[in-house]
Amino acid sequence: MSIDCDMDLGALDFFEKAEITAQGAESTLNTFGYIPLISSTLSAPIRAGLGSIQIISGIVALPFMLLADLFSNHREEAFYRSGRAISQIAHGLGNSIRSAVEAIPVVGNIIAIAYDSFGNRMSYRVEESRPQLFDGVRNINPRLAKA
Repeated sequence: MSIDCDMDLGALDFFEKAEITAQGAESTLNTFGYIPLISSTLSAPIRAGLGSIQIISGIVALPFMLLADLFSNHREEAFYRSGRAISQIAHGLGNSIRSAVEAIPVVGNIIAIAYDSFGNRMSYRVEESRPQLFDGVRNINPRLAKA
């Protein structure tokens, strides 16, 4: 997967870079999650690890982000950082749940396909704030165009 845009990626903040990486990993894992045995032996354990990292990093970062937000002089960005930490925790929980579903052969694959086809995908903030970064991805995966 490549990011299709003319934007300087150095202009992205830490959260945006982390979200782009996580979104790309999740998209790849979604595809592997449709394949019996591959999902239970490869994608589910990797997704569980990704979910754990997201939960732990979000919990560790949250108190610091709350303090940074409370003492920020930029009121228009109120709770921007702590919101991102909470978003990481929520995505981590979602990835942990999905990994448990994908670990169930055949039934889990059917549920994963159905969810990706009809479910309400939880998107990352960077997908909404900088949609131009994902134009090429949306052309490949129309499902992301709904986000």
